Amino acid sequence: MDPELQKDDAPSPASAASAWQRRLAHGVVSWIGAFIVIGATWELFAEQNLVFAFASLGGSAAIVFAMPDSPMARARSLFGGHAIASGVGLLFNATLGTDAWSIGIAMATALVAMQLTRTIHSPAGADPIIIMTAEMGPPMVMLNLAVGLALLWFVGMVLLNVAGISPYSARAYGVLAAAAKRAAGLVTRGRRARS
Repeated sequence: MDPELQKDDAPSPASAASAWQRRLAHGVVSWIGAFIVIGATWELFAEQNLVFAFASLGGSAAIVFAMPDSPMARARSLFGGHAIASGVGLLFNATLGTDAWSIGIAMATALVAMQLTRTIHSPAGADPIIIMTAEMGPPMVMLNLAVGLALLWFVGMVLLNVAGISPYSARAYGVLAAAAKRAAGLVTRGRRARS
């Protein structure tokens, strides 16, 4: 290939620096969001000693903040995947017990249920395993999931929209996303006015 053509196709140092700055800004927003969600949820439920329950929430935070445009970051998959997988985990825990094959059957069943309902959310695949190995009951699971996921979704929507990284959940929750976008516009205008 002609070296001149290759040179023209290469990104300029300015555009490479700009891309790096965007990734860095996105990383900072991801760090802040994950810190808020995991820290606040842990603080709320620390007395219950539910260390296992936070594994899938951490995975969900990685998807929501680092890959907000992914289908797995959408509210349907975030909430639906965890609800389905947790429901399967609770059902199998109550009916089959917690031996290795029961846990395997529960996880496989949760996976197929998420596929059929188009609610695939990979961290939710861990929910039946977590629920069954920790022998968690319905109230504990529902409360932790409801609070943790609602906080994750809300913090993700606000931070990602205000920072201008992604119109996270704009389709599913137009009113709140529109408010977040307006707030982002006000912040941007305020920055421009100070410059």
